Amino acid sequence: VFGPGKRTWITCHQELELALVRLWRHTGRQDFLHFAQFLVEQRGHGHLKSELFEKYGFGPDYCQDDVPARELTRVTGHAVRAMYYYSALADIAAITADQGLYAALLRLWADVVPGNLYLTGGIGQDAANEGITRPFHKPNLTAYCETCAAIGMALWNQRMNLLTGEAKYADLVETELYNGVLAGLQLDGSKFFYENPLSSVGKHHRKPWYGCSCCPTNLVRFVPSVGGYAYAVQDSTLVVNQFVPGTARVPMAQGEAVLTVDTRYPLDGHVHLHVTGSVQILRLRKPGWCTSWTLTVNGKNIQPEMQNGYLDVPVQPGDRLAFSMDMPVCVVHDDPRVLENQGRVAVCRGPLVYCAEECDNPGFVREYFHAELPVGTGAWHTQHADMLGGIVLLKNDQRMLIPYYAWDNREPGAMTVWMREYPVCLLTD
Repeated sequence: VFGPGKRTWITCHQELELALVRLWRHTGRQDFLHFAQFLVEQRGHGHLKSELFEKYGFGPDYCQDDVPARELTRVTGHAVRAMYYYSALADIAAITADQGLYAALLRLWADVVPGNLYLTGGIGQDAANEGITRPFHKPNLTAYCETCAAIGMALWNQRMNLLTGEAKYADLVETELYNGVLAGLQLDGSKFFYENPLSSVGKHHRKPWYGCSCCPTNLVRFVPSVGGYAYAVQDSTLVVNQFVPGTARVPMAQGEAVLTVDTRYPLDGHVHLHVTGSVQILRLRKPGWCTSWTLTVNGKNIQPEMQNGYLDVPVQPGDRLAFSMDMPVCVVHDDPRVLENQGRVAVCRGPLVYCAEECDNPGFVREYFHAELPVGTGAWHTQHADMLGGIVLLKNDQRMLIPYYAWDNREPGAMTVWMREYPVCLLTD
């Protein structure tokens, strides 16, 4: 019915393309891959017709049907659809060595980062189209940042990492894992966020279910798959992309590699690794946020050369590595083109973005908490706490902050990620 020489077809959510590629990987049947390529090639030629396009703010770009794949330069439309689409493009580019798709993917990523990506990894500014508005328009209180879009960013960036071998894409996967995605799930697993704003006046809460419950079901699918994002293989090299405790058995060219990882990451930056089996090089991602680190093999300090964000360590069976990354508290400014955050700062530690909740920082009118809360004074210090499942609190002379993913797990109240750099000055006679 559909295919070359038959009827045209544009999928609404670009998940069929991903499924077809997966079918090809498992069966080797070329018709599945060819159909995925066909669906990608259909976009951008005006085939899709919809009454939705007559509404203000909706058009072919909403469904990524405005520009052919190889001519793409900017992210548009519904954020979740876009992330799935770009994931499919990355799959096909990797399989077919299509340089046109590869170049388009690099352009798209450069448009997403930093112009359309929130500090938390959120993507999609507007609730009206559940998607993209314009670069550097990043409202906090009304940010949409759908949980499914954060998952889509992880899917896309994992594929970009495999396609390019560059750690910056795995860095973004990490950002999504510990911020954009994890915030969508209540700590006890019973409720979910559909949208993930960066500030709240106390009216935004997780729910046990939604009329359109794509985010809860997507989380149920994604969370058990996280182990598949931790490692990659290139010949006799085992790539460590995410620091996840446990034991991994990974098929290699010369047999099975076994890697045991002991860590409390991201609560601290200490990662211990024990290597056995058939692996010659362990390639460790040095996170982009990390500026100071030490690495030992069997107790001896080494300083391997870094390439594409990775440290290559020759290893033998039985070797024990200790990778220690300093985790200072960092006060960050947004891009000056983001008008919403001029004069404001956010606070991060390692891969975690922090936020202030009203219950820890009283004394402000709830409706204006997000607008008026100053970051406070004095040096930041850390405090390990059993609250909220076990976290590291950040405190200075006036503020107490918790990881963004853990907000709205206590009494209702206001929240903000971006705080005023200086207190509000009141004019008096």
